[in-house]
Amino acid sequence: MLEETPSKSEIFIMKIIWSADKALGVREVMARANSINNKDWKVQTVSTFLSRLVQRNFLTMERRGRVFYYHPNISEEEYGKKEMLKCIDFWGDGKIENIISVLAEAKGITEQDKAEIIAILDKN
Repeated sequence: MLEETPSKSEIFIMKIIWSADKALGVREVMARANSINNKDWKVQTVSTFLSRLVQRNFLTMERRGRVFYYHPNISEEEYGKKEMLKCIDFWGDGKIENIISVLAEAKGITEQDKAEIIAILDKN
């Protein structure tokens, strides 16, 4: 079971892990983080984020020789769904229509958006 909500930086690290087609070592994660986000994170900083994510059960750590590799315990899609449900419960008082109403007001909904929403609802 996942523990606590990760920080924005930890979610950023998770997105790097999720986007990889293989388990990554700390130096690979650091290089990708620094490249993508124009950061200058050091190994210790990234290692701290990874350790926290392992402790919270978001990642599993595997040792291969002298290097630790990290892979996700939850998919990005599954995590996203859990976060959306938490958002609906907290901000929408558990009602999906409240969230849709806010999104429609804030973002605007086109006729194509409406058609796609109806198609999704018809599938479910």
